[in-house]
Amino acid sequence: MPSPHRNRKGPEIMDILEVNDLTKHFTVRGSERPLVAVGGVSFTVKAGETLGLVGESGSGKTTVGRMIMGLESATSGSVVFDGFALEGLERGGRRRLARDIQIVFQDPADSLDPRHDILRLVAQPLTLQNLPRQARDQKVARALLRCGLPLEVLHRYPHELSAGAQQKVALARAIVGDPRFLVLDEPTSSLDVKAREELLKILRQLQKDSNLATIFVSHDLTAIRGIADTLAVMYLGEVVEYGRTADLFANPRHPYTRALLASVPVPDPERPRPERLRLSGEIPSPINLPEGCYLRGRCPRAEAVCARLHPTLSPARDAPQKVACLLEQADRP
Repeated sequence: MPSPHRNRKGPEIMDILEVNDLTKHFTVRGSERPLVAVGGVSFTVKAGETLGLVGESGSGKTTVGRMIMGLESATSGSVVFDGFALEGLERGGRRRLARDIQIVFQDPADSLDPRHDILRLVAQPLTLQNLPRQARDQKVARALLRCGLPLEVLHRYPHELSAGAQQKVALARAIVGDPRFLVLDEPTSSLDVKAREELLKILRQLQKDSNLATIFVSHDLTAIRGIADTLAVMYLGEVVEYGRTADLFANPRHPYTRALLASVPVPDPERPRPERLRLSGEIPSPINLPEGCYLRGRCPRAEAVCARLHPTLSPARDAPQKVACLLEQADRP
């Protein structure tokens, strides 16, 4: 699926990441059927682009991020970074790519070793570069300052910092080696409002200052709106709507996207809101997915065709995005 993102200053730039029909099944004890966490996800990310990957808990968004990082193996499909297929890559190749691809986890308290001071923690990605100590320390200091942290924290330990400062340390560690691609896994969900806004401001500045490509995994649509160029909405392991963030917020076409956006505050009260839509009923089990559309049992707009056919992403009717809803597609059956 080609990305709708374009370089505003020139011709279209190349994809740095390609995710092709990625699936992940987990074996469940006592069940003959697997749990389908991710069921055939495809998208691309360009240099300098931020893709928002959104959905409720259990949508598969975090699992996609972990497969991109190599923290989970895919059941099938492929992840291609800068022309290199990541699956089956030898350890040496993975280590070389570690300089280019970094991740920031949801809870900094879990990702920062409490035994190490901030200098050592942030310097960890630089071990592969064999830098002299002075050059290493300069890079660490620059990363901390870019993330809004004073150099006084260098010899402090994670437990001495607030949750917001800890997450800034995690971000500094991710960018210290000048990566080309960053996965942000719910980076603001454990923060209070003030710390959340500070981190988002830093991320937006990093976008301006570098050509860093980013996947921002989140259930927080307000945060996504202010930082993502493109948006992929996930439900039960599949992308159900994909396009420019502005287009999806202005005119969401999938019922699930409409339901998600119904609770998002509108910055301008004079601006018309998309049609409200409420879902009912329980989310189907990923071990026993229904025939047809996975949302049909909860969707007030479902028709007979929704029980017969399973929708895949196709161009939306009278809209620039792609949508996995049979009733909203340009080639409606």
